[in-house]
Formats: sequence, structure tokens, C-alpha cells
Amino acid sequence: DPCPPPEPFAGLTREPLACGRAINLAFGALSRRKGTDKLLLAWSCLPDPVLQTQTLRLVGAPVPEDAAMLRRLYAKVLAERPDLPITWVDRFVGERELAQEVLNASRILAPYQNHVGSSGVALWAAAARRPLLTQDTRQLGDLVRTHQLGQTVNCTDIASLADALSLLPGCLRPLPSQTSLAQTNRVERFASTLLDALFD
Repeated sequence: DPCPPPEPFAGLTREPLACGRAINLAFGALSRRKGTDKLLLAWSCLPDPVLQTQTLRLVGAPVPEDAAMLRRLYAKVLAERPDLPITWVDRFVGERELAQEVLNASRILAPYQNHVGSSGVALWAAAARRPLLTQDTRQLGDLVRTHQLGQTVNCTDIASLADALSLLPGCLRPLPSQTSLAQTNRVERFASTLLDALFD
């Protein structure tokens, strides 16, 4: 997936929460395949001391086939723990609004379930210099380890995912390799590479 161009971040500044909690952001077309259900369950398992310093923010509409299940699960975890720090912007958001969400975040979450291929989420995180928490397998896991972009974990296991979420984002330091990754995958270069492959 191509990285977003730098323009979406122009003129934007970080807007931290008044409560001071670190924001964990998961965004896009939310689905079972992308681990949204496992994320909700893992988040609901976190102890109060962790939840006093962090919040979870979901941004994006669910895919149609998982929409009812995810909305029921979201309501269930909030019913069981009404003070759980979590919000869901349950709609499509444009590039500019998404850019602001990414800048506001302390960590980007992509708890994919053995996803094949890379992900634009990783490149958004790299462009904004935000650490990424994602699967420990396949191309995406290799990408994060190779470029030291954050944490990799077995996202199919709720307990392992909860343990990873317990590590405060402030303990993770975005490294300079994030900038090189984002520049390498800029839309213009991505498009040029794709066209070259098609017409060579």
C-alpha cells in the first residue's frame, strides 16, 4: 500500500486529550480479519492502572459482513465495564481528518490476523513517526521488525495482545528508519514503480 503524501499533515498540530491519556488508534475498514474483535476483547481485559494512562480510539466504519457483530461486541464490553476508556468514530473519515487522528495518537494499532501483504496503516504510522503494534507474522511483521517501527505480537491470542497493549506507548521510541520508510513508499514513487512493472 502506498504511504499518504505529506500534504495531509501540513498545518496540523497534535491535539492531546485533556485527561492526558495516551491514545491508541486503530483505523480503517474495521473487521474480524483486521483483528478488531480481538482488540476489543484484549482492551477490556486490561487492568485499571493501565487504563488510567491510556485510551483506545477506533476510527472507521466496519465492513458490512462484520458490522453487526462488532457493534454488539463494542456495546457488550462497555456494558461490562462502563468506565472503559474507549471511543469509536463509526463512520468513514476523509484523509485530512484521518491525518489529525494519526497525529493525535501515541501508538497506531493494526492487530491483523495473519494478514498477507503489507498495509497502508504501517506507512501512515511511519509518516507520522508513531510506533505501530501489529502481527508478528508474514510481510507486515517482517516490515515492522526490519525497520524497528514498534511492536510485533501474536494478535490471534487475546492474552498476548493484552500484554502488548499494557506496554505504554511512551516506552516505545520511533526511530529514524520510519522517515526513510515513509519516503521510500511515497505515492509518487509507488505509482512509478507500479507503472514500470506493468509496462516493462
